[in-house]
Amino acid sequence: MTKEQLKAFERQLMEKRRMMTANRENADEDPNPEYGRDEGDRAVASQAKEMNWLLSAQERGLLGLIDAALTRIREETFGECQHCGGEVGLKRLNAIPWTQYCIACQELIEQYGR
Repeated sequence: MTKEQLKAFERQLMEKRRMMTANRENADEDPNPEYGRDEGDRAVASQAKEMNWLLSAQERGLLGLIDAALTRIREETFGECQHCGGEVGLKRLNAIPWTQYCIACQELIEQYGR
């Protein structure tokens, strides 16, 4: 992989990270979601709160993968499968720049687990 390609992936990952953290900071939350509501409103608020928590957990996971990919760029191991050590295809990296595995290893992991 060329230095220009690595720089492009680094910019793409940094932009994705910036967008995710900006969206998180701009999330509107009701400071008193339970106050003055009837049982139905509290149930809806509780469900919304749970969905927000699930989304933030997924976002935290993705941020972790993005940070790990940025670390691999700095360590010059970006594009290397973390399972077999082989090369991760450029098409795969273009589609999912934070991926850790080549297609073959990803399929094995999905089929048999880690």
